[in-house]
Amino acid sequence: MKYQTVLVLCLASCAAAPFSGSEGLDGIWMSDGYGIVAEIQDSRARAYQFAGDYCLPDGQSWERLASFFSGIKVELQADGKTALFASPFAQHRIKANRIAALPPACRNPPEDTPIGNFEAFVAFFEHSYAFFDLYGVDWQEAVKSARSQIRPDISDKDLFQVMARMMAPLRDGHLELNGRDGRKDLTFKPNVGRTHRALQAAADRSGRTYGEQIDMFHEAFWKGSVQDRILKGGGVFAGNRRIQYGVVDGDIGYIALVTLAGYNRDRPEPERDLQTVNDVMEGALQDFQHAGVRAVVLDLSVNYGGFDFVSRAVAERFASQKTHAYTKHAGDAEEPIRTQVFLNPSSETRFEGPVYVMTSNVTVSAGEVLTMALRALSNVTHVGEPTRGALSDVLDRTLPNGWELSLSNEVYLDSDGVTWEGRGIQPDWDMSVFPDEQPIAGHWAAIQSLLSKI
Repeated sequence: MKYQTVLVLCLASCAAAPFSGSEGLDGIWMSDGYGIVAEIQDSRARAYQFAGDYCLPDGQSWERLASFFSGIKVELQADGKTALFASPFAQHRIKANRIAALPPACRNPPEDTPIGNFEAFVAFFEHSYAFFDLYGVDWQEAVKSARSQIRPDISDKDLFQVMARMMAPLRDGHLELNGRDGRKDLTFKPNVGRTHRALQAAADRSGRTYGEQIDMFHEAFWKGSVQDRILKGGGVFAGNRRIQYGVVDGDIGYIALVTLAGYNRDRPEPERDLQTVNDVMEGALQDFQHAGVRAVVLDLSVNYGGFDFVSRAVAERFASQKTHAYTKHAGDAEEPIRTQVFLNPSSETRFEGPVYVMTSNVTVSAGEVLTMALRALSNVTHVGEPTRGALSDVLDRTLPNGWELSLSNEVYLDSDGVTWEGRGIQPDWDMSVFPDEQPIAGHWAAIQSLLSKI
């Protein structure tokens, strides 16, 4: 997944770095898109998750601005009624408008009852979700049908199932609902991808848990396929063991990244993650330069995403000139800011020869953004399977009962104006990477086939 915590909290934290206290920002602000309302007063702030007639406090009390994330860029416009906010290292900005008063819904949050939770769930989707048309879902009809099932005494398990059935036709790899039934955790994701569905089926056949099966897959991929077979034990682990690289076949550089964040600890740290990926890429490309490699394989066939700016930092190592990589905007904004994102050639070591990026249905989120950015470069060939098709940043919402909902509200277009949401980015060279019955053997075979063609 992508990490959008900084992004969605920025209205409540924006003054921490650029302003002394809350100079010029005291008042009530509403984002255009992203569903955020914030009260700012005397260097303190309180944020709300807003969805039209439904509004929930994001936290229980006012907090000091200094306790929120620093590094947010703020541009207060001359009229004092509009401000632009950007999370660290982001080119995209969020617009917020000063409003006269806190919306009435924010003073009367929905109750923690079955109907209150259901209506909040519905409102968050209606207000922020960007892709009903893409998946051909009549959300109003789905709501009408589901609402008739909500009774005051409905169990948590049954309420969760109602919501899950509403989400199921939205085959969105970023949709997720997490709740509880007593002490039991409940999770629903409408699209985990073909390979993970095959792993679930394998777990069911073997009696293992899904988690155990996933762990076995990751171990076999990261150690058995990448470390032992591709790099023959001579590669380098880096970035909290989330990156491996080395030289294969004597003159081909190979880099595999399984995430684009979490390079120092398991939780994302924007500044440190960016510094680490730059250090790792510098080390890898210096090694490749000394070895005289004639091509580089960038293996993203297992990549669960992270930060877009980390994706750009990787792609810029292969750029020879400033290049338009993609455009993004908030699909739930009334007047969306359409941000053109560019790659600028790295000032450090670069490789401008042939690059082959391999993907699969396990390539998702910021891994897809990296794929999209690389495809804008003339020296890059995309091979393998289509990506998952879940490019939007994750917008996290919380229901009155504490259940957590993640949904997609952003639209990404590649450098040609094409959106790949929902269908995955189609490679230039089709190649089976993770066949259902023998995924690891399939990955090794795909790499061997690619190397033979370079």
